Amino acid sequence: MPKSSFQIASEKASFGMHPNQARAEKKFGSVFFLDMVDFTSRCESYTPSDVVEQVNTIFQMVTKTIHKYSGDIDKFMGDACMSYWISNSDSENTLDMVEAFFEIKKEVIDLNKTNPSLINDKIALRYGMNSGEVILCDIGSPEARIDLTIIGDTVNLASRLESANKQYGSTNLISEKTKGLIESRWSTREIDSMRVYGKEIPVKTFEVIEKHALLNESQKKKTSYFEEGKEFYIQGDFKKAESFFMQSLVLEENYPKGLNPSVVFIRRTRYLEKNKPKDWTGILTLTSK
Repeated sequence: MPKSSFQIASEKASFGMHPNQARAEKKFGSVFFLDMVDFTSRCESYTPSDVVEQVNTIFQMVTKTIHKYSGDIDKFMGDACMSYWISNSDSENTLDMVEAFFEIKKEVIDLNKTNPSLINDKIALRYGMNSGEVILCDIGSPEARIDLTIIGDTVNLASRLESANKQYGSTNLISEKTKGLIESRWSTREIDSMRVYGKEIPVKTFEVIEKHALLNESQKKKTSYFEEGKEFYIQGDFKKAESFFMQSLVLEENYPKGLNPSVVFIRRTRYLEKNKPKDWTGILTLTSK
């Protein structure tokens, strides 16, 4: 049993709660969503048994890794997975979550090289991570099924960040709160300030690059060029911003479909240079989940 599930079960037993009494309490949690890229087209290309085998291969690895780093699987949703950490200190939970993410990322690369069903059609995942206050609760019907889960704005934003990767060509996005809890160990780059679907207040989003100790010169230069481009972009100097994004583009990793954050901002700066906004805030509003 995962660490936090065991802790919760122990607490219920020690408090002598009635079995039909629903649990609902606030906790600080780190929430992790992952989803498979282009899963619909994969379903159309393979037999049902082949699709299920591929999904289960990925999720078997994901489950093992998340449990290794003391996380809990909340649920599988088709080709997506939601997990969380609530058992340790705030920073420890968040660091464990990012360690799990990075190991999953590496394991997917290895599976694509060694698994017979994936060698010729590699699978890719998108990741979204957020940290903050969640409601740990029992959800469902006493007559049928009750699930122990977490809900709240922190969970919703983690889901939105996972989905927002599609807009940027990125593989992972984390919130500013998560960034603050891992920046002593992990290097990140700021991607954008955006209003995610369903929220009015802009949120800053970041991409996890690598541990500080393992960061190479190419990654350092890419982050530096990109963030300098972002400064000019926010100021409304789109020509200058484009010149820096062109330099970061050369250093970008291979992202799904050739899309990456530098490409996105090059396209955006070129459009904005031709169609200069009157009241420029530097904030993008996402119109879909």
